[in-house]
Amino acid sequence: MVCEKTEHTHTDACYIVSDVPTCGLEAGEGAHAHDDSCYEEQTVLTCTLSEDETHTHGDGCYTAERVLVCGQEESEGHQHDDSCYSKELTCTLEEHQHSDACYLSQSNEQPDLAEPICTCGTEDGVHTEGCPLYQTPAQPEEKECTCGAVAGEDGTIVHAEDCPLYQAPAQPEEKECTCSAVAGEDGTIVHAEDCPLYVAPTAPETPVHIEGCSDDCTVEGCSCPCHKLSLFDRLMACETYEELMEMIESLTEEEIGELTEDQVAQIDEKALALEPAPLPEVISDEPDDEPVDSEIIYPTVNFDHVAPFGAPVVG
Repeated sequence: MVCEKTEHTHTDACYIVSDVPTCGLEAGEGAHAHDDSCYEEQTVLTCTLSEDETHTHGDGCYTAERVLVCGQEESEGHQHDDSCYSKELTCTLEEHQHSDACYLSQSNEQPDLAEPICTCGTEDGVHTEGCPLYQTPAQPEEKECTCGAVAGEDGTIVHAEDCPLYQAPAQPEEKECTCSAVAGEDGTIVHAEDCPLYVAPTAPETPVHIEGCSDDCTVEGCSCPCHKLSLFDRLMACETYEELMEMIESLTEEEIGELTEDQVAQIDEKALALEPAPLPEVISDEPDDEPVDSEIIYPTVNFDHVAPFGAPVVG
């Protein structure tokens, strides 16, 4: 042999793999799931007849179809794999495979050497399984936790940033308004229910009285949580029509003036929902008699004439 080089093929042991991804992408980046904004209604001609003297396309010849128009495919986004981590070659040996030029004899007969000789004639250094120089691919190095992280109550395990098993948290998908809602007079923005930014309104908190506090309690000197609610919230927390009417009638003009027009409209709507159904008509046993008004007296409050929720009472 005249070759002075050592036969060598780089393996995983010749490289140092970085612990931090160098692909420049975040896990989950580019994720997309179809929603209503990805579709639009389009009118499609479904009639199988051709237009001629006997037929002209009309409304019945077309069908409205929901068509995907976003041009994207659903995906879970980027997932890190081995290609996302940089490899640095630390081996000092040069890759080299002996060929006929490495031996003194140029005949087809190979010398009887202890080292195996390539029989597959590869040119890229990757040998076939039947070749004496074939090497089983090295398995990727299994990373181990160094921060001692354990599963939380929800079963998830969060590793420290310097731990080989650390994964950067995926950024939450930024939702965009699809209903074009604008701010009202009070600065609040109310989105439509099918809008990604819609937030369901919270039910008003029902006051819970502490010992010594009641519905007719004065705020001064009382530490009951019910006094922390606004007047509007306390009105909306009423569960019966009588309770709501009693509270309305007890209001002062100053308290009434604190309510906005929108709040008054909501209180009106709640009063109508709580108002009991009218009593049934009294029907005589005589078949010829007409129905007459009920003589049963039911105490009610005319909500339309209670200021400021209706027109002021005149006379």
